[in-house]
Amino acid sequence: MTVVQRKKSDHRSSSKEETRDIDDNEKKKQVVLDPNASFLSKWIHWMWLEEDASYLGVFRIFWGLIMALEIWVHLSNGMEYTVRLYYSSKYGFHAKYWPFHWVNVPPYPLVESFLIILLVSALGVTLGIKYRASSIVFFFGISYIFLWDTAHYLNHMYLVSVMALLMIFLPCDRAYSIANRNGTMKRTVPKYEERILFFKILIFDIFNLYSVGFTCCS
Repeated sequence: MTVVQRKKSDHRSSSKEETRDIDDNEKKKQVVLDPNASFLSKWIHWMWLEEDASYLGVFRIFWGLIMALEIWVHLSNGMEYTVRLYYSSKYGFHAKYWPFHWVNVPPYPLVESFLIILLVSALGVTLGIKYRASSIVFFFGISYIFLWDTAHYLNHMYLVSVMALLMIFLPCDRAYSIANRNGTMKRTVPKYEERILFFKILIFDIFNLYSVGFTCCS
């Protein structure tokens, strides 16, 4: 390599380093909010600030473990619980949610395999392995069970279906997950992504307390 070529190569590498430094500095810059901004603008700005994703990671782990336990209850003891709920109806039919009348209880030989797939997806969520795919499989699977029969409606099962849908869109695998064990994903999330969980559980509890109070007073 000639002296001229070496100089050009050094110049190119130094230019790349300078560009990288500029990009890093731009990322570190914090958006300064106008002190005269409205309350709504300040609130939106605050909700978009980054914070540690540990809360989402811990929530994902406990959520996945509880869901895996729920599916294990259906699988244990020769699926006695599942048979009692869905395959021993004295009326010979299952009441349906509108407009999901087309959702039927699967044939008994297939339901065990279906529950095993659901259990694996719940463990995938817990460990953060293929988190997004596991969340999608679990949402459709648990919602499918929920729609089998209106006679077995439970508030917490409705909450599970809604939360499973929400988990698909939340980056809960950024902390304490196998997928991010090498730190390939940043460990921060906007505040609003964590507050969504608080808000959803709060809304559910408010309506649940209202319904309980209404039942007790009627």
